[in-house]
Amino acid sequence: MKASGVIPDTFALNLVIKACSKCLEMEEAIRVFKEIGLYGCEPNEFSYGYIVQGLCRKGWVGKSMDCFKEMRAKGLALERRLGEGIEVVFDMLRNGMTPDLLTYRTVLEEMCREGRADAAFELLEELGRAKGAMDRRTYSDLLEGLHWLCQPRE
Repeated sequence: MKASGVIPDTFALNLVIKACSKCLEMEEAIRVFKEIGLYGCEPNEFSYGYIVQGLCRKGWVGKSMDCFKEMRAKGLALERRLGEGIEVVFDMLRNGMTPDLLTYRTVLEEMCREGRADAAFELLEELGRAKGAMDRRTYSDLLEGLHWLCQPRE
């Protein structure tokens, strides 16, 4: 991008960071992450999330924790905003985009924890229509969430 005169934005740089992290090319991912400011951009929660996830997958847990602490200090850590998460997922579906299974799993699990089983099953139906069969992990997370819902409370 740089060589062709294109000035990337945070979204484009995050795609590069994500790709490098998925390939466990963490040195390159971190280099791009550190250079975000050179383009007049700021890293966002996705930038940090891709780095944290890649570092963990690479086995660099200490570095991952340091990055997460930095993310938290900048106010970018997740704040359990389930309502917004649900809205984003359904908005994506309405606009022809399909969230990945990790997004579905996270939202389904949180819906169950919040006692919103009906909404979880509605999202589950959407998942089936959009993606076809679910993977074992998604079923497992949903069952765990439903189990949690059925536990007696004091």
